[in-house]
Amino acid sequence: MELLDQKPGRRWFLCLRSIEYRQVFQRQYEEEYHLIHQIIQEAQVQVVEDPVALRELLFRLMDALIERSQQNPDIVRLWTRRWLEKPAQTEDIETRLSAPLYQMVESLLERARELGTIKPQSASLSMLVHSFTWLHYGYFGFGQLTFGARVSDPFHPNQATEFRQFVHHFFAQTLCFSDQCS
Repeated sequence: MELLDQKPGRRWFLCLRSIEYRQVFQRQYEEEYHLIHQIIQEAQVQVVEDPVALRELLFRLMDALIERSQQNPDIVRLWTRRWLEKPAQTEDIETRLSAPLYQMVESLLERARELGTIKPQSASLSMLVHSFTWLHYGYFGFGQLTFGARVSDPFHPNQATEFRQFVHHFFAQTLCFSDQCS
């Protein structure tokens, strides 16, 4: 981190802030890792081979992440702000904390693709997995822009249900489960 103000007190404050900043993201990572790992751990070979069971597992994972955002919208704001600011001094947070979460889901989907359980409409499973984050954080961070040129409340139960249904449908179509796509 480059400091324009080289006063010792200021340097100490910025260093402390950086440590606290990292600790916040570390706690968020641990919570999300536990949530994702717990659900994906259930994906034994039988689940990965069964399109219905795999779809249910992935929907449960999406729902759990959506519920987490509904219960604590500050998580969405925290990550969104971080991505918009792109602070160079803490770039390693994505590598250390985000990448392992994405890799767990991507590995599961890769096994399903190899077994023929899914036939993704996207060549890149990584882009597909990341697109859930973009949809999810965009929706809960900014709401659904309606044709009436107003922003609806993404946390309203009806809106959240509609979003959840949309995400389920979108990913079911994009992943192309073998029991639904030819």
